[in-house]
Amino acid sequence: MEQESALLANADMSTFAYALDTAGVGFWELDYASGCVVTSWQHDRIFGCEQPCGVWQLSDWHDHIGKDDRDDFVIQLAVAKLIGTLATECRIKRKDGALRWVAITAALRIDAASRRHLLAGVIVDITDSRRRESRDGDFADAIFITQMNREIRTPLHAIQGFNFLLHKSRLTPGQHEYVSKIDTAAQMLL
Repeated sequence: MEQESALLANADMSTFAYALDTAGVGFWELDYASGCVVTSWQHDRIFGCEQPCGVWQLSDWHDHIGKDDRDDFVIQLAVAKLIGTLATECRIKRKDGALRWVAITAALRIDAASRRHLLAGVIVDITDSRRRESRDGDFADAIFITQMNREIRTPLHAIQGFNFLLHKSRLTPGQHEYVSKIDTAAQMLL
């Protein structure tokens, strides 16, 4: 029965690891005391490694976090030890130099036997969804500009119409100059 339980537990872990790998989710565990980060093969692939690393040093991990996000990430790791959770998005620099966006989520656990503080988490490459969001934002901007263009052009056409009528009426030379300036400004806005 014990052997069966051990096999089942092992099968559950390998099935879990396989499911995460298939979904493109890497997992990792940070030992705060030693500064070692034990990683899955998918985690290492996200960072652009061609071979599984298995164990990283925390300083190596930090080196891969994008420069603009590094300080925040270091602070968030320290805070996670206090509050027990971590959830962030940041840029990483892969081994090939490519910048990618990742989502990182983790929870603190304390190993009962060794009393070590361990932060266990997952990492997912979200670069493609970030690009889609950016394109969606660009599309929304284009729609806004198109609508604003229409909102501005309609009253300008009315101004030009009234300006044309003023131009046809009897004007003093000063008024004629004002009407010409209105017409020039309206043309520039269109």
